[in-house]
Amino acid sequence: MPISPKTHTSRNLPLLFSASEAQRLARAREQFFEEGVRPTGVVSEGVIQSWNRCLQAHRKPSEPVEFDLVTRSRIHTAQTRNRTLLDVAAHDLRQLQTLLAGTRCQAVLTDGTGVVLEVMRPASADSFLLSRAYRAGVNLAEELVATTAPGLVARTGQPCVVRAGEHFFECLQTLHCAAAPIHDAQRRLVGVLSVSIEAQPFGFDASSVVILHAAGIENRLLQAQAHEQIVVHLHTLPSMIDTPMEGYPSNRRRILCICTVFMPA
Repeated sequence: MPISPKTHTSRNLPLLFSASEAQRLARAREQFFEEGVRPTGVVSEGVIQSWNRCLQAHRKPSEPVEFDLVTRSRIHTAQTRNRTLLDVAAHDLRQLQTLLAGTRCQAVLTDGTGVVLEVMRPASADSFLLSRAYRAGVNLAEELVATTAPGLVARTGQPCVVRAGEHFFECLQTLHCAAAPIHDAQRRLVGVLSVSIEAQPFGFDASSVVILHAAGIENRLLQAQAHEQIVVHLHTLPSMIDTPMEGYPSNRRRILCICTVFMPA
């Protein structure tokens, strides 16, 4: 039977003041999976809901994870189906790869369902888990690998960070992941951009980095899909045009060609 978490009580207060993040997350897991108490304030609501869905699907945290066996035909089919996304994402993926150089981080672009399309892995990468999970054609959906950042974003369409012990499966708790959604001009979820590291926390604000680059991909996708529209680029600084920092009007329905508007500071 799925656990039905109880309301926070005073006995949960020491959890917030544990000596380390690892200890807080370990206690949060103990509360949720063994005592049925929601570790609100320590674990995000999105992660708690994902844990609940996994339990309702009769998954167990102690289960081993088996990532998909991938064939060339499966990779070809996924990449062909998402060719526009891959083409418009190439510029921002190169920028992200340059930014992550010298770190142990790996980045991945998936389609809207969580299937890996492109992997950015440093030459010195030695991650045991990521080398298996981050392969073109592997499906990282929550239904298959439980609570991870790319799987959670593919499920909810919202940016998220999943730290170490927040991963549902115990065997994935050496990972730290941050992911952000990519929407098309009709606001449909068409991709997920994720950055992960193994065996250590991020040394930078990974959430901001992935959200920024996902926004850049969204902007380029909007331009690529604007066949009968005008796309108006907005920013107070002309130098920020054609970067992820630019903005677009919210009404995108009546547009005919691409133009750039400079707004004085």
